[in-house]
Amino acid sequence: MFEYYRLDRQTGAPLKVGAAIITTRIASDQTATNTITGHGQVLLDPKTSKPEQHDLSEVLRVSPSGGLEGTGSGSIKVSGMPLGLGKHGTVQDYRSTWSQSNGVLRMSEHLNVKFKVLFVSKRFTIIADYTARHGSDIVGLMKSAAAKVNRVGVASPR
Repeated sequence: MFEYYRLDRQTGAPLKVGAAIITTRIASDQTATNTITGHGQVLLDPKTSKPEQHDLSEVLRVSPSGGLEGTGSGSIKVSGMPLGLGKHGTVQDYRSTWSQSNGVLRMSEHLNVKFKVLFVSKRFTIIADYTARHGSDIVGLMKSAAAKVNRVGVASPR
């Protein structure tokens, strides 16, 4: 089980914003199939978040760099959107990379999601990067990650 946190902008304290369970099945052809089921809070802007649920499935293969690369599909549901637009999100393109070095697991996800209600559809690209390491210093890990993001900068949607 993975838990997701973000730092509270006012206090710097970690706020739990979601969780996911990943079940892995390893096949004889040296592939692995992950089923990812979870929930969380999606930030629509710095002050507005909505509850979400996701179900993803991916097939992982060993990459040339020695890590893992995954492709898959799934669904996502975001509650509380106008006209129910977030109810039926279809993941049309899901890619992930997994690597481990010096006891640190890094995972990146890239999803293209289409939400449709009646004759209206909206497409979104979601990019997420995760870092996991053993230990209990969640705040220290989050602050070092936030410092890296602040140095690099974050692009805003247009």
